[in-house]
Amino acid sequence: MKVVKSFTVAALALLAACSNEENQVTSDNTSYPVDVRVSLNTNKVGTRAAMGDLQETVADQAAATLSKVHVYLVDGSGNITVAEEFIKDDAKWGQLVNAVPASADKTPGGYKFLDVTAATKEAVVICNPQGAIVQKGGKMADIVDYVLKSKIGEVIYADAKGLTTIGQESYGVNPQDDKRVVKAAEFTLAGNMNRFQILGTKFAKIEWTQSGKADAKKWQEDWIKANAGKTPEEALAAFVAHVGKYDVKTGASPNDAEWKKYFQVVDVTAENTGIVMNRFYNKFHVANHSSNELLEAKTYQGDRYDFATGTFKPDGKNDLSEAASYYNAVGFDFETAKKAAAFNFFSDKVTNYGKGGDAPTLHFIFKTGKVSENRRFLNVTGYTETEGQDAGLDAAANKVGKLLNIDLSKVNGGNGILVDADPTIPEGVIPEPGGKEDFNNESANVIVRVQVQPWVAVNVFPIL
Repeated sequence: MKVVKSFTVAALALLAACSNEENQVTSDNTSYPVDVRVSLNTNKVGTRAAMGDLQETVADQAAATLSKVHVYLVDGSGNITVAEEFIKDDAKWGQLVNAVPASADKTPGGYKFLDVTAATKEAVVICNPQGAIVQKGGKMADIVDYVLKSKIGEVIYADAKGLTTIGQESYGVNPQDDKRVVKAAEFTLAGNMNRFQILGTKFAKIEWTQSGKADAKKWQEDWIKANAGKTPEEALAAFVAHVGKYDVKTGASPNDAEWKKYFQVVDVTAENTGIVMNRFYNKFHVANHSSNELLEAKTYQGDRYDFATGTFKPDGKNDLSEAASYYNAVGFDFETAKKAAAFNFFSDKVTNYGKGGDAPTLHFIFKTGKVSENRRFLNVTGYTETEGQDAGLDAAANKVGKLLNIDLSKVNGGNGILVDADPTIPEGVIPEPGGKEDFNNESANVIVRVQVQPWVAVNVFPIL
């Protein structure tokens, strides 16, 4: 498990200069020349689920993937006084995105805005914005709610802070050559979401060996002959005690040589054709940093999940497949390409990652055939940093900007998760499989271990 590291995402500095004594702010708030410098340092930035294609993994302490930035200067009433869009690699990008901090020095980093109205009180920055920029004269409330998307380059970083005085410029600004007061608003943008990264899977089913069922029957018949007056129920109990109970954590029974005469563990990982994120907020309101529109499918019925295509409509109407569903008819190959099934999710309302919590759930869906129809959903409903424990991941410490890495191939000492078993296998020789018949099954809370990293990353284990 990697050591959890601190998460630093972005440093954003904005500087504004006030007028000299001959150009004091007047009572009618007329505009006057003000320097506003915005500097975005991506060296400190940590970092729509496409159906079928896994995504490149994001590494611990990875740099942010930015393609566009919107900067707004806003007055006390929420009116936008300056609106500027920066697109990667355009002429302005290098001024905005650089490692030189904004300051009152002669050659500070950052992009300079001029003629900013005196009524301007705060600065707002949005990285990876969606849609067109709201123009000067508009309201912050006019910025539409952002919808959930899955790619690392679609992670939203947004914040707003008031301007504070930090000093004076040491150089003149045409047409006012006298020194002017400098104001600043400094940001550390941790992102407005967390990110699940499923790095591997391993699923198993327990079946009879080729002659196991007949051999078990004969063993019980022979036991009754040797123990006159005993019942078939007693013979079955004796057989169960003889072979022992399979332990998923060790991958064996206490009397493993005998157990394996009758039963076998079959790998059904390739039968997992769908991976879905459920119980998540679909929209995010930048103005108040709040997510909204909770979506949760409690059943696949009602056109919510299509087993043939992976199409996912949590409410039965809106298709969220590109943000919350992966599908591959032949299963997922995590190992060859070293890719991940990744899901971004708005995390501002998550208060409990444990059992009965409110974090998004993950569902691994199996095609039927080798896996029974009533076992085709493995539902992960909680996350912990220590495998085998019920204590949920610390929600306050992992609020935003975290990679929650989940590798189910390493669960139970590398034995994976038991999802199914032949229903004719007698009770007592195998544990209860984790597979269930639908999304919502309160008796089937699986909690996975998460490894948290700062993009910043979290390795997650299911709570079994």
